[in-house]
Amino acid sequence: MQQQAPNAQQIREELDRLWIVLGHMDRANQHRLAAAEFHEKAEETERQANLIRTELHATIKQMHEESTKYVNAIAVIGYAGYFAAWSFTKDLLPKEVTLFVGLMGMISIALFVIWEMWTVFAVRLKTISEVGKIMREMVSYEDFEVLKNDLQKNEAKRIAILAPAHRVVFAISSGTAFAGGLALMHALYMGL
Repeated sequence: MQQQAPNAQQIREELDRLWIVLGHMDRANQHRLAAAEFHEKAEETERQANLIRTELHATIKQMHEESTKYVNAIAVIGYAGYFAAWSFTKDLLPKEVTLFVGLMGMISIALFVIWEMWTVFAVRLKTISEVGKIMREMVSYEDFEVLKNDLQKNEAKRIAILAPAHRVVFAISSGTAFAGGLALMHALYMGL
């Protein structure tokens, strides 16, 4: 069977279909280029967001460590002064006041020490354990970056979760010491 040669009308129709297809291909290529540009911008935005998150996690950790050091230094000085004043004035105070001041100081320092020990276990030792696990598993450099970022994020979350509880513990601990100190000052003033 022999093929018939296409006539001019068929050729024109075929060319019209070809132009339509080519026009769609141009638009499709434009959309592909726009999608690729959008994808590149999205990846760059994600990289920048991850960098900001990492810096934020490091900032949270640094602020937590610095504030903890400051509070602990002030607490040591405060407790030393509290118990020194109490021990030097015990003989001048009524027995009830002496016991109350001692009890308030012991409650305060016990709560403070328990909180500090618990945060060491809840935050710092947990992080150290996670670092040890990473080292034992001998992860690749690419995986290490991801794990390091996850580690910083998890530590920052733990710190953020503990912050409200720390305020409560600090309020109770300083409140009991303050109550004992006020009782001591009142008794000493009344003994003048």
